This record gives sequence, structure tokens and C-alpha cells, in this order.
Amino acid sequence: MKTILRYFPLLLLFLSACSKTCDLPENENTGLIVEDVLIKSSNLQSPLDDGEGVIIRSQDMNEDYGNCSVSFDGGDTFQAIDFGTYSLIGTRTSTLCSTTFLRDVQKDDMGNFINYSITINECDEGCDFYVTTMNWVLIPAVDSSYEIEVFLF
Repeated sequence: MKTILRYFPLLLLFLSACSKTCDLPENENTGLIVEDVLIKSSNLQSPLDDGEGVIIRSQDMNEDYGNCSVSFDGGDTFQAIDFGTYSLIGTRTSTLCSTTFLRDVQKDDMGNFINYSITINECDEGCDFYVTTMNWVLIPAVDSSYEIEVFLF
């Protein structure tokens, strides 16, 4: 019994070393992104390539890209997006299965651009497959004169 107890700490150290994963920062949204909103896509049909962005300004366009709905109460209820108040922007990324995102949206009124920047933090330890994410975020409504520019880091 003493022999087992003597090697128990080594066994714990070995098991914890094998299951160690990298420390990723939390997902974070900054800039114009409306906080505390969950976005659900019920029929993703995105024709976008990785890093290509879209600004959705109407329900018709929303249906073309995934028929997204939003929740402002932590996911208890989802509702249609009020496109008079909000625009939905997104860009597709393909990343390792263990990834977090720092998403930032800024409005460039001089150039009429919505700048959508995403810093991708990936952990390749214990992760051997890729996941496609649309990175949908809700922002205050922007008119049709604005185009989207996407920056991936």
C-alpha cells in the first residue's frame, strides 16, 4: 500500500501532463458590436469564402445567408432581427477545433466602410480537425452606402 501511495503523486502529474491544453483567452467583442446577444442560424447557406464579409440589412437577405435570429435574454427566447434598428455582419473562418475570437467592428464614415477585425487564437494541442464559424455579430443599422472590409489576424 505504501508503494502505491508513494507513486500516486507521480501518476497524477503524468495524467495532468497528458491532458494539458493551452490557455486561450475568452471570446471578446468590442467596438460597435451589440453586447450580450446570442445569434442563431437556422439554415446556413453561406456562399462566402473564408475571410469574405457580408452586411445583412433586410430579412430577405437574412434568408439568403442563414435566416438568423437573436436572443437578448441569454437564449431563453429568440426573435427575428429588427433590420430598422440593427444590421448583421459576418465572415466565415475555418479554424482548429479549439479556438477563441476577439471580434471588433469599427465604422469608417470617411470611406463608408464597416471594418470587421477578428483576431483568431487557436490551440493545436489535442485538436486535429477544423470547424467553420460564421462569426455573426449584431451592430447598429448601417445604410446601403457602407461596404464591409474584413481583417483576419
